[in-house]
Parts: sequence; structure tokens; C-alpha cells
Amino acid sequence: MLEILRLGQFRMNRSVWLVACGVLFTCANNASACGQDTTVELTSMPGSGRLPEAVYAVSGANRPASTPDTTNKATFEPTGAFRFFAGIVIPTGDFSSNDNPSSGFAKLGYSFGVDYLYQWNGSLSWLSGVTYSRNPVDASALVKASGISPSLNLLASPWHIVWLLSGVRFNVPMSRSLEFVGSVQAGLVAGSRPGISVERLTDSLLQASKFALGPGYRLAAGMVVNRMLSVGLRYGFTTLPYAEEPSSSNPYLPGSYKQEVAVVQIVLGFVL
Repeated sequence: MLEILRLGQFRMNRSVWLVACGVLFTCANNASACGQDTTVELTSMPGSGRLPEAVYAVSGANRPASTPDTTNKATFEPTGAFRFFAGIVIPTGDFSSNDNPSSGFAKLGYSFGVDYLYQWNGSLSWLSGVTYSRNPVDASALVKASGISPSLNLLASPWHIVWLLSGVRFNVPMSRSLEFVGSVQAGLVAGSRPGISVERLTDSLLQASKFALGPGYRLAAGMVVNRMLSVGLRYGFTTLPYAEEPSSSNPYLPGSYKQEVAVVQIVLGFVL
């Protein structure tokens, strides 16, 4: 009796499946004949944003358009920043010499200024700035070179020079917090030569301070820490033309001459 019941249940289940398949096939044919669109809703697997590839292959559903992964691709945006700096100025060449007519008799001085940096991309930036430098005159060397009596009182004002330069700076990362930087700049240099006075018993000799303009350039290299603190070396050069007419107070002044100014600057900077 139990076997008969099981056989009858199996035949009933098989009949139900056959009827269901026939109904689905008939509905599909009717929908196709009427021009209706049939949509099969496919549900993604839990915890996944995509359906398995096997489902797409069997169902014929369209794969979603792939979205490029941009999570690790940082886009660079040009930025600008100001850098304030100060340091020492070491005169070189004729500017510091004291043994020829082109000597500048300049001694160790100081400088300070501000730069504006506009970063084009990760390695190049535009660099413009102004630098003021002051170098005192070696009065004792000037007395000796001029041949005047050491007992005379010689007074000399310092060299005042302003550098207005623009150029290109590049940077090479060395680590996450350290990078090497270098720059090339050119522009205009304004220089005020020292005013010199010598008091004698009967009169005085006077060389007034005079202003001149000339082209100049500068090469620089250094290191930047955490994109904020910088230390570097700068070499600047210019030639300043001075014209002077001999006067009653100093008949020995030349008609005109050119003063070469070459300096090495050691600077510390802070970027805002």
C-alpha cells in the first residue's frame, strides 16, 4: 500500500511539473507573438555588486559598463604659495677683491626676501621674487689700496642691492618628506654703490652713493623638508654700470666704469 502511494505521488508531481512548463512555454510564445518585451530580473549575489559571470552567460543579460577605478589616481591641481627667506651673502670675484680698479671691497653681508611659487605640476613651478642684500665695505682695505694716510678718517656706506628675478624651478622627491629643488632665474638688478668720504685737514674727498640698473641671473639648489622648510645655495651675478664726472671734491673719479657683482647666498626659507 505504501509503495502504491509513493508511486502515485511521484506521478502527480511529474504531472504538475509538466503542466507548469507547458504554461510557461505558452506564455512566452504569446508574449513573443504580441511583440511584448519580456524582462528577467536578475538579483546579484549577497555582498556583491555584480552578478556572477555564469548568470550573464546563461541569461543573456547585458553586462553593466565597467567603471574605471580612480581611487588610487590623484589629480594634481596647480597651487601657489609664498616663501619667506633670509640668509648670509658671501661676495666673490671682483666684488670682494681689494687689489684692482674693479674691486668692490665688499665684506660678508646678509639678505632677505620673498618668493612666489606657482606649481604647474608635480615637478615644475614658476618662481618669481625679490631679494634685498646688504654688504658692508672693508674700510681698512680701501684705505690701504687708495694710499691715503691711515690717520685719516674714512667713512663708507654699504652696498645695497635688490634682485628682481623670475624663472623656473624643478623638484625631485627623495622621500615622503624630503625633496631636492633647483631653479634658474633672470631679471633686473638695482644696486647702490657705497658713499665714501675722507676728511683731510684742509678739505675732504667725497664719492657720493650712486644708483645703477643692470641685467642679472641666479642659479640655486637646495632641499625642502615637508614642503615647508627649505635650505639652499644661490649664486647671483650682475654688472652694474656707473657713470661719474670728476668734481672739485674728488678729481680722481673715473668717467664711467662697470662693477661686477657676484655673490653666493646661503638661505633658510619658510613656505606659507
